[in-house]
Order: sequence, then structure tokens, then C-alpha cells
Amino acid sequence: MKYLKDSAWGNNMELFIKRGLAFIIDYILIMIPTSIVLLAFGIVKLVLSVLPFLNVLSDFIWLSAISFVIYVLYEVICLSIFSRTIGKAIFGLRIKQNNSYHLDLSTILIRSVAKIFFVSGYFVWVVIINMLFVLGQNQHRSIHDWIAGTSVWEN
Repeated sequence: MKYLKDSAWGNNMELFIKRGLAFIIDYILIMIPTSIVLLAFGIVKLVLSVLPFLNVLSDFIWLSAISFVIYVLYEVICLSIFSRTIGKAIFGLRIKQNNSYHLDLSTILIRSVAKIFFVSGYFVWVVIINMLFVLGQNQHRSIHDWIAGTSVWEN
């Protein structure tokens, strides 16, 4: 494996693009089951609309909560088994814990929850800082990698 530690701008941009495309693929894969679950919850909400507390919840909150849970489950399952998500596998990237080759469950959970916060888009400035963090760091670690003690490797 080659560690992505070259400081040349071209290599930084190449990794940035690969990580971005991998995230887009993973996001699309997550939106399919999220849409199915959201449809099921929408039907339940419609049937149970006589209960006033269900009408308080907006569709945005439902979608956000469902997406969060499904994305964390997806990341935990993929990283536990393969040390990468499907999107990262397509681009030949792998996640590695800094002190070992295999990721432990607590590291995966910390990374996944931090990742969903830092890339969710609720605070645009956080997303921008995260992207600049990936481009500017020689170790090519995003904020969630730094928090979890992980790094990105290329096969």
C-alpha cells in the first residue's frame, strides 16, 4: 500500500476528488434505503395522523434522522468488514487506524458519527473547513479522520 503523504498540489487534488466521488457514490447508495424507509414512515405518519404529536415532526427531521442512522450503519458495516465503503473501494482507497491495519468498532463509530456531522451540510462553513482540512493536510486526513485517529490509504 502506498500512503497518501505526498504534499504536491496535484496529488492532494487527486485524493480530494477521489474522496469526494467516493462519498457521492456512498451517499447515493444510502439514499435508496433511506427513501424506502422514509416512504414507510410517511405511510405510518399518514395512518397515524390523528395523533397530534406526529404532525409536529417535519419531513426534514424525519429524513435527517433516518439518513443519519442508515449512513452510520452503512459505514459501520462496511468499515468493520472491508475497512472501506463501496465508494472508497471503487477508487482504491482504504481506511486505516493509525496504530494498526484493522479498525476497531469504537474507532469506526467515532469516525462515522463525526463524519456525518462534518459533511452533513447543516453548517456550510463546517463542510468548507473540512474540505480545506483534507486539501491542506499532508496526511490527507479530514476532521473526522483526525478525531478518530484514522487515515486514508491508497491500494
